[in-house]
Amino acid sequence: MAAKITVRRKNRLALVRIEIFVLAVFVSHWLGKKYEWDRVTGVAVLIITVVLTAGLFFRIRIFRYIFSILFSLLWGFLVYGFADSATTSSYSPWLAFGVVAGISLWLHKDYFTFESKSVPMEFE
Repeated sequence: MAAKITVRRKNRLALVRIEIFVLAVFVSHWLGKKYEWDRVTGVAVLIITVVLTAGLFFRIRIFRYIFSILFSLLWGFLVYGFADSATTSSYSPWLAFGVVAGISLWLHKDYFTFESKSVPMEFE
């Protein structure tokens, strides 16, 4: 019986891995401070958050869109905060927000098509 293996082209998975890990660190730190948990519980929450977020992102297509938009907006707001503190202009931070959020959405484009670009192969 031939085993079916799906081969996918390597793409920008590093970006989403970084975003998922940063999200998990933030969630576990915030919940640990809010509920005064010990470090072991915080690490358990970190691992659960990484597994849950990655599972939703890679298994369910709608979550790819939702997480990509949310991550892009977060990158944009991060740059907005830096630009707002660096300049007195009122439109430069919003311009920086738009540029960075747009670039981030463009970088997430590969995640929407990685299933359709995969090549199923049979090995014996």
